[in-house]
Amino acid sequence: MLSHATSLGVSLLAIVIAQKKSGNSFSFGLFRVEILAALFNGIGLAGFSLWIVYEGVVRLLNPVAILGPELTVVAIVGLLVNLTTAIILKRAGLEDLNTKSAFLHMLADTFSSIAIVTGGVIISFTDWVVVDPILSMVVAGVVAKWSWGLLRDSTLILINYFNGTQPKSLKTDEIEDELRREFSEIKDLHDIHIWEVASQFISMTTHIVLDDLMLNETHDIRKKIVDYLRHKFGIAHVVIQFEC
Repeated sequence: MLSHATSLGVSLLAIVIAQKKSGNSFSFGLFRVEILAALFNGIGLAGFSLWIVYEGVVRLLNPVAILGPELTVVAIVGLLVNLTTAIILKRAGLEDLNTKSAFLHMLADTFSSIAIVTGGVIISFTDWVVVDPILSMVVAGVVAKWSWGLLRDSTLILINYFNGTQPKSLKTDEIEDELRREFSEIKDLHDIHIWEVASQFISMTTHIVLDDLMLNETHDIRKKIVDYLRHKFGIAHVVIQFEC
């Protein structure tokens, strides 16, 4: 419970910090603090799963008697608290990786409580104490999968990798074809770079070749291209360098 409360606190703190305005030292703002929080929570989930595996192995090698009814009551209380928190986080939206990481922490605790309740009921009727470590191993496997997803996604964002699948399907060759079709003024374009600054914040830079035009004409074209990319592909920040 303590580790998951810490996870929620880290996520909330990251949201607050990310809202601070950009300055000279952080020209893109502090949005990536939320990605760091997701990475931290992913590491926490990985540690949680390893701890469950360790405890499960110890209990399998040295089975101990467990107070089924008492264990079940405590687990049910924890389950209700964790389930309520998880529902609140889900309603807040899981598109953001930071919020998703906090949600998965709560969900991991919820699954643990479900496993404990199930094990407690079985032990109460059968005295089969090994069911507790077996169920724990199952929970550990699920949590490990979630932690891997968080670690992978947060790390890829931090190293500016963009896989073109989130939040929309964005492929550089498709975007290039769309721009050529939509804007007849474009004679050529190259050096297209797309990356995810933070969850839901996509940036793009490109060089576009035009005919020899007046400066005010290129300004109008740039505005149309930026608006098109924002509405069509959800790209929030676009930098265009025109060439003749």
